[in-house]
Amino acid sequence: MRFFKLSQENTGLSEEEKAWAIDKCLKHIAYQTKSRTSCLDCGHEWPNIGTVNTCVCPKCNTKLKIEVTRKKKMEQREFVAHLDVVEGFQFVRLFELKSFHRSGKKADISVREVIHQFFTPDGIVEIVAKLHHLHWNLDSFGYEFGIRDKHQFHQKYDPDPINVLPGPNCLPIFKRNGFKGKLHGLTAFELFTAITHDPRAETLLKARQYKLLLIKAASTRRSMVDRYWDSIKICIRNKYKVKDALMWLDYMDLLKYFRKDLRNPKFVCPSNLKREHDRLVKKKRVEERRREVEAMRRYMEEEQAAYEKAKQAFFGIQFKAGHISVRVLEHVREFMEEGDIHKHCLFANKYFRKHDSLVMSATFKGNPIETIEISLSEMKVIQSRGLRNNPSEHHMKIVNLVNRNMNKIRDRRQKLDKTA
Repeated sequence: MRFFKLSQENTGLSEEEKAWAIDKCLKHIAYQTKSRTSCLDCGHEWPNIGTVNTCVCPKCNTKLKIEVTRKKKMEQREFVAHLDVVEGFQFVRLFELKSFHRSGKKADISVREVIHQFFTPDGIVEIVAKLHHLHWNLDSFGYEFGIRDKHQFHQKYDPDPINVLPGPNCLPIFKRNGFKGKLHGLTAFELFTAITHDPRAETLLKARQYKLLLIKAASTRRSMVDRYWDSIKICIRNKYKVKDALMWLDYMDLLKYFRKDLRNPKFVCPSNLKREHDRLVKKKRVEERRREVEAMRRYMEEEQAAYEKAKQAFFGIQFKAGHISVRVLEHVREFMEEGDIHKHCLFANKYFRKHDSLVMSATFKGNPIETIEISLSEMKVIQSRGLRNNPSEHHMKIVNLVNRNMNKIRDRRQKLDKTA
């Protein structure tokens, strides 16, 4: 009851605070068509003045970002935080801003107080809030304020505020550890607990490395900040601000992969991060491709030895009829080429290992059109398939050509059996 009473004693915003929240937290847009521009704040419309990115509404004097579109409606939803200290607790009041805009109409904007958080540097103490209905098709606050389940804090009662109302008040320890009024993409609880319990988060905040702070305080990849902390200290020492933390951390992984000095400002503080990142990504891909090719070469050499031992007696067999030619595949590499050309599983399913199968390639005017599998025990065509396992237009001619010459394969098989 204590926190509920404190919650009820500290509510509401002044008109000045509401105006500030609406001005700073919501987008101010003008929809533009071929002939007219419409302010989505006040609804005023006027003839186009040309192609520009921004303008000022002649009626409400709001600076607007222009969007060229045929849309008529827009909805927005944001949260803004009010920070205060009440009886030794950090008291965070969260307000939901919702707006509905329609061309030619004044925007319908509401500011509702929805969540009160009480916490200390050691953790959340109590939540007083409107009931948060959160489902796959519903996200809204309803009913009256009440004590809510702390176990649902992060899931339902700690939304990211886009801004903090002017004049925030916080516990002295948070001020000492670098808080100056902005949350930098974090919730108040995430930021305050991070800079209290993690010296590295405190360092990042004081060094204005806000993008890295966001990763350290609220990302599943926070361990990467610890992994490259020495490199981060080099950035701080050289006044290099990391503007894209995820790309920079990926770049550190690439530097480590290529065994570069991770304490050298030349590498860890690139003037053009994207260019250097993309260059190393390309270099790594080339190297990985080279290794893959080398591994495939060794694999084929090993498989080729076994394939030659099993099927060498059939090498050289070839049939022709007009423009159609059929021959035995003599190298494992040819299985891969056939599979790539026809987009079937000849190589992937390792047909070169099948003891009872003899695989042949059919071409028409020198172009591969089908792959044939013959059973050596039954001396018949099991299958003959072209692109994506479909028969080609010459399918029956190919099968008949193989069947007419099956005796040549049978003779080779008999000779092989005699020498075995």
